[in-house]
Amino acid sequence: MQAVTERLPPHAQFLRGAARCLQDMPPIMSFAIMHQLNELKCDAPELTAERARRFIEGVVAALHLFVPPLEVDQVREALLREHRRAYMPYAPR
Repeated sequence: MQAVTERLPPHAQFLRGAARCLQDMPPIMSFAIMHQLNELKCDAPELTAERARRFIEGVVAALHLFVPPLEVDQVREALLREHRRAYMPYAPR
């Protein structure tokens, strides 16, 4: 018999996935990323799909200042993948 796993709420699933995508960023980038989350002025449950997209675009803009373009594109794609996984019910699991 398989254990039933509960699906995390979308905001929690996105934040967990985003953390995995960004775990290798240098400390200065961690500060910039936290700043982007604070600018959204929302607690985790209020992180809607639209706010999560704004977070992604803010992180990408900050990354452009410090990270080579190829790495920025890779991070952006990884964050968008996590966004689709969390907020799109028809996204493949």
